[in-house]
Amino acid sequence: APVEEAPVEEAPVEEAPVEEAPVEEAPVEETPVEETPVEEAPVEEAPVEEAPVEEDEE
Repeated sequence: APVEEAPVEEAPVEEAPVEEAPVEEAPVEETPVEETPVEEAPVEEAPVEEAPVEEDEE
């Protein structure tokens, strides 16, 4: 018996229109950078006390 091929019905693909939402560019508010003056604390050099090295005499 001849095989009857049913015709394949191709449904038309409906392309939904892509709605491009307008990009709202929010204005960038540049906050002024406040440069706080760097207070350099004076480095106090503590005098290095050299402990006398005790040599153990055997």
